Amino acid sequence: MIAPADNEANHGIPERLAKHTVRYANCQDVNIDDLTPMMRHYVQVKQEYPHALLLYRVGDFFETFFEDGITIARELELVLTSKECGKVVGRVPMAGIPHHALDRYCIQLVEKGYAVAICDQVEDPAQAQGLVKREVTRVITPGTVIEEGMLSARRNNFLAAVVLAGQSWGLAYADVSTGEFFTTQHTDLDQVGQELMRLQPSETLFPTDTPDLRAMLRPGEASDQLPECLPRQFCYTLRSQGSFSHTEARQRLLQTFRLRSLEGIGCDHLPLAVRAAGGLLEYLEDTQKDTQVPLQLLSTYVLSDFLVLDHQTRRNLEITQTCRDGTYNGSLLWALDRTVTAMGGRALRRWLLQPLLSVEKIQERQTTIQELVDDGSLRTSLQQQLKQIYDLERLAGRAGSGTANGRDLVALADSFARLPILAALVEAVESPYLQALQHVPPDLEKLGGHAAIAPGREPAPLPHRRQSHSPRGER
Repeated sequence: MIAPADNEANHGIPERLAKHTVRYANCQDVNIDDLTPMMRHYVQVKQEYPHALLLYRVGDFFETFFEDGITIARELELVLTSKECGKVVGRVPMAGIPHHALDRYCIQLVEKGYAVAICDQVEDPAQAQGLVKREVTRVITPGTVIEEGMLSARRNNFLAAVVLAGQSWGLAYADVSTGEFFTTQHTDLDQVGQELMRLQPSETLFPTDTPDLRAMLRPGEASDQLPECLPRQFCYTLRSQGSFSHTEARQRLLQTFRLRSLEGIGCDHLPLAVRAAGGLLEYLEDTQKDTQVPLQLLSTYVLSDFLVLDHQTRRNLEITQTCRDGTYNGSLLWALDRTVTAMGGRALRRWLLQPLLSVEKIQERQTTIQELVDDGSLRTSLQQQLKQIYDLERLAGRAGSGTANGRDLVALADSFARLPILAALVEAVESPYLQALQHVPPDLEKLGGHAAIAPGREPAPLPHRRQSHSPRGER
């Protein structure tokens, strides 16, 4: 086999990092039958996930080859080396990262707009007969991150989905880490871009008939498949129209939330909103594999319930970042945010970006603030207790998805143990926001009681690291 010509020898990799002269820059350039058994499996898995960078567990490393090896070496400034893949093929490009540094490197790749497919060992290498069994256990995309180290504590990480039909559009968005799930529908195409600019989603799904259905467009990348109304500064994932059909989307929503009808959640008469929400759920099922994403019951909202601030107005008002250099310091949110929990910080950001129009709801917030201003003792006591509460939204998300570790569970129990204290503090309040804290579900109170008897408590959430090894002789 003659290796294909390559005009750019280093593929954007600095010469100091290029320890291999690339002959095969794409796995499609080789005959799969000429590869070693392990590399044949790698190529087969890569063909199933063409849109993602494939990290393949080999011993104490996650290795990646061909085009993904080149990309990772370039983006992470790693040495591009090579691996022997058979007598006919010879050596192919390779880059690798230590398994214990997986989270750190995934953060960098996701921040750059890449999807990452993690192909891990799923059997004990000591018991393996021949090739160790490997499967893709997780696909991490910019909008499906749940790991604490990959998230900003005080802002949501939204995954959005947009469906267009003429001049009308449907939008659904969810934060996989907190469980929030919303949908809406509107008739003005100009508004869909403004809503995306408000949400600042990390990833947006868009159904299309393009042949490259699983492509991911990084921020700024152009595509004929994206209409002009969608801002180009976001990451877009192109999906099949099938999962966004009304029939399939509606059925998926009913099954997921065990409903008989969509009337109770307010979107039965909004077909585009239903399509967007159902397509988003299908994407989560496709990427999360065996990990259950515990989303809250879908909530439908109407744009007319809120004051619509276009992107230019938000920029001029410097709500979340300054006009001069686009930084958080010096913005309105920076000046106002005195919240003592990450949950409060995210809520305040949402309130500022989506102001209420209902006089009644505005007055409810004002009543709450006035009561806290008037009662300094109550305010101080609440702050002291809230400071001891961890990020319940994201801790509950990891617990619900089965990815929480021991420290996460202890942090949950410690936080639940504080809820009865909060309830006692607001026993005599009048504002509805504070009255909502008066009732503590018995199950949560019971779970909080376990915190007092948990041995060796260390409630600082830390990333979980899996340990497994591969036989030295595996190829």
